[in-house]
Amino acid sequence: MKGLFKNKRIITLCAGMAAAIFMSAPLCNEVYAQNAQVRSGEYGFVYDDGDLLTDEEEKDLQDKLEEVGSAHDVQIAVVTTDSYSQYTIEEYADDMMDSGELGMTKGDNDAGILLAVCMDTREFYASTRGEAIQIFTDNKLYSLEDKYTPYLSSGDYARAFDKFADGVDSYCTAYENRDKIPAWKWFVCLLLGLLFGGITVGVMASGMKNIKQNNSAAEYEQKNNVRITGRHDRFIRKSVNRTRKETENRSGGGSTTHRSSSGNTHGGHGGHF
Repeated sequence: MKGLFKNKRIITLCAGMAAAIFMSAPLCNEVYAQNAQVRSGEYGFVYDDGDLLTDEEEKDLQDKLEEVGSAHDVQIAVVTTDSYSQYTIEEYADDMMDSGELGMTKGDNDAGILLAVCMDTREFYASTRGEAIQIFTDNKLYSLEDKYTPYLSSGDYARAFDKFADGVDSYCTAYENRDKIPAWKWFVCLLLGLLFGGITVGVMASGMKNIKQNNSAAEYEQKNNVRITGRHDRFIRKSVNRTRKETENRSGGGSTTHRSSSGNTHGGHGGHF
């Protein structure tokens, strides 16, 4: 009887464990579905907490960000959320970049750009760090926004983030080639120089056809010319005009920067869509 009672206890314990596992399975699946996964590589990062993309769209976007980032040695991230706990979308974007939760390096000098989108407030913000601050100046960020914000407004989020990646690629390429002059421009400059130089020399030569050579410098002397017997410099009056030089406080083509909560220097810009 003791053996039978012991076996019943074992069977009851196993059945209880099986029931607990079975009952907890749906809860685990629900928790997993409510928490977005970070798709990360060495350069490209996607965190779709706002659930704006399908799994396939997330993968395609991460692959593209990785490709663009590796080509220019710049970390690129897209983050979506329904809400954030920070005071502003700017602080949220900076913290997501600096916290390391996405897998991005935390260093102040590491070049990176992160686009954050909040659906509750319908805000976006592109935060830059390191050399990306020089690449994406204020004017460049405004132009970059024009490429993707229309798609954010229309709800085509996959296209919006694709356009964001294309813009990052374009501006990084332009920055890398900023000191390079294409060969065709050199050729055009040389051709124009020869053309205008030839025209100038031709005009000068045609105007000298009526000139005859003289054997003596005396031939150039004018007869009965005026003789100057004295020279005097006489100061009459003094007149000075002063014009105030106007100055502007605008940064022009530069970048406006600020400090994040972690102490890193960031550039960036954002708005509503």
